[in-house]
Amino acid sequence: VEIKGHVVIISDTGEKFLTDHLSYNDAQKKIYTDAPVVMESDRMTLRGIGLSILINKGELTLSSGVKAKIY
Repeated sequence: VEIKGHVVIISDTGEKFLTDHLSYNDAQKKIYTDAPVVMESDRMTLRGIGLSILINKGELTLSSGVKAKIY
Protein backbone atom coordinates (compact mmCIF):
# COMPACT_ATOMS: atom_id res chain seq x y z
CA VAL A 1 0.00 0.00 0.00
CA GLU A 2 1.32 3.46 -0.90
CA ILE A 3 0.07 6.71 0.62
CA LYS A 4 0.95 10.10 -0.87
CA GLY A 5 0.26 13.68 0.12
CA HIS A 6 0.33 15.14 3.61
CA VAL A 7 0.77 11.83 5.48
CA VAL A 8 0.34 11.78 9.27
CA ILE A 9 0.70 8.65 11.40
CA ILE A 10 -0.14 8.71 15.11
CA SER A 11 1.13 5.80 17.21
CA ASP A 12 -0.83 4.23 20.04
CA THR A 13 1.56 5.99 22.47
CA GLY A 14 0.95 9.42 20.91
CA GLU A 15 4.02 9.94 18.71
CA LYS A 16 3.20 11.73 15.47
CA PHE A 17 5.04 11.02 12.20
CA LEU A 18 4.77 13.46 9.28
CA THR A 19 5.99 12.82 5.72
CA ASP A 20 5.01 13.35 2.07
CA HIS A 21 4.65 9.67 1.20
CA LEU A 22 5.08 6.22 2.70
CA SER A 23 4.55 2.57 1.93
CA TYR A 24 3.21 -0.33 3.99
CA ASN A 25 4.15 -3.97 3.46
CA ASP A 26 1.57 -6.16 5.23
CA ALA A 27 3.57 -9.40 4.87
CA GLN A 28 6.54 -7.81 6.69
CA LYS A 29 4.41 -5.54 8.91
CA LYS A 30 6.69 -2.71 7.80
CA ILE A 31 6.06 1.01 7.24
CA TYR A 32 8.76 2.80 5.24
CA THR A 33 9.68 5.85 3.16
CA ASP A 34 12.74 7.46 1.63
CA ALA A 35 11.24 10.95 2.07
CA PRO A 36 11.99 13.50 4.81
CA VAL A 37 10.26 12.61 8.09
CA VAL A 38 9.41 14.52 11.27
CA MET A 39 8.58 12.64 14.48
CA GLU A 40 6.96 14.68 17.26
CA SER A 41 6.26 13.66 20.84
CA ASP A 42 5.84 15.45 24.17
CA ARG A 43 9.55 15.00 24.90
CA MET A 44 11.28 15.52 21.54
CA THR A 45 11.20 16.29 17.85
CA LEU A 46 13.26 14.15 15.44
CA ARG A 47 13.93 14.99 11.81
CA GLY A 48 15.56 12.74 9.24
CA ILE A 49 15.53 11.37 5.73
CA GLY A 50 14.01 7.91 5.33
CA LEU A 51 12.04 5.91 7.87
CA SER A 52 11.55 2.22 8.53
CA ILE A 53 9.21 0.88 11.23
CA LEU A 54 9.06 -2.86 11.91
CA ILE A 55 5.72 -3.03 13.69
CA ASN A 56 6.05 -6.53 15.18
CA LYS A 57 9.51 -5.80 16.60
CA GLY A 58 8.75 -2.25 17.72
CA GLU A 59 11.85 -1.02 15.85
CA LEU A 60 12.09 2.42 14.28
CA THR A 61 15.00 3.58 12.11
CA LEU A 62 15.61 7.02 10.62
CA SER A 63 18.05 6.46 7.74
CA SER A 64 20.10 9.66 7.47
CA GLY A 65 20.40 13.34 8.31
CA VAL A 66 18.95 12.79 11.77
CA LYS A 67 18.53 15.83 14.03
CA ALA A 68 16.93 15.75 17.47
CA LYS A 69 15.52 18.43 19.74
CA ILE A 70 14.83 17.25 23.29
CA TYR A 71 12.53 19.27 25.58
